[in-house]
Amino acid sequence: MRVLVIGATGYIGRVVAERLLAAGHAVLGMARSDAAVAALQAQGAEPLRGDLTSPGPLAKAAAACDAVVDASHVRELGAAGQAAAEAAYESLLTACRGKALVMTTGAGLLGDTGDRVADEATPPQPGWRAALEARVTGAPDVRGAVVRPGLVYGRGGSVVVSELLRVAAKLQAGWCVGSGENRWSAVAVDDLADLYLRVLEAGAGGIFHGAAGDVVMRELAQAIAEGYGHGRTRQLSVAEAVAETSYGPMLATNIRVSAARARALGWRPAGKPLADALRAGDYLTA
Repeated sequence: MRVLVIGATGYIGRVVAERLLAAGHAVLGMARSDAAVAALQAQGAEPLRGDLTSPGPLAKAAAACDAVVDASHVRELGAAGQAAAEAAYESLLTACRGKALVMTTGAGLLGDTGDRVADEATPPQPGWRAALEARVTGAPDVRGAVVRPGLVYGRGGSVVVSELLRVAAKLQAGWCVGSGENRWSAVAVDDLADLYLRVLEAGAGGIFHGAAGDVVMRELAQAIAEGYGHGRTRQLSVAEAVAETSYGPMLATNIRVSAARARALGWRPAGKPLADALRAGDYLTA
């Protein structure tokens, strides 16, 4: 297949592009800068200048490919980007008739799952991203799929892990919110990239959760304390966490999802658990 990858030089997208190329597929990657163009060329992908806010070139490129993967995570556009995202997807859905279109959102779209483990049929919180998910999966003549990753980590990346480490360095302590007994589903970025490949090659549609298992926030705090030389942990109140990071309120919630539909495709995540990676200091150079 020839696959258009939007966000091909982003944290998730660059690993997806790498996995597709390794599997023998051709990749046309969208790039917003000269540096991104060079990175794609070095990887063996064909670069195309543009992004989700360029619906014209986007639709033309999609029409020339066999499938499209949007690994850019529409959340990154922010509320001001809603109109741009919706316009881009209208163009993509037209260009992808008879083809596969894979969108990326996130398990956080389900909100606090409490003591439940949400499955793929659990309704997301209302909003424009949820509406866009439904538009993609319900589009006629398009094999529309949505990948909702949990907390993505690995290769020295992850916005959430970087925030945990940044605040830990400031506090000189591993930290969590409250008792830290809450859990998030998580996935290594290499395992996640394999899920995109399986969804594409199976021609599968619908919702797929990218989740290999749960991490306990208290255990992450301890792993950071051990792996980064802090030697202690702290329990922050929600107010204290909010003062330190915009992720503060979320870090007090449970975001737990099952990945039954992904596993039905033969997906078998095998990445190092996040707590082990932190304890080993894998993010020292991040």
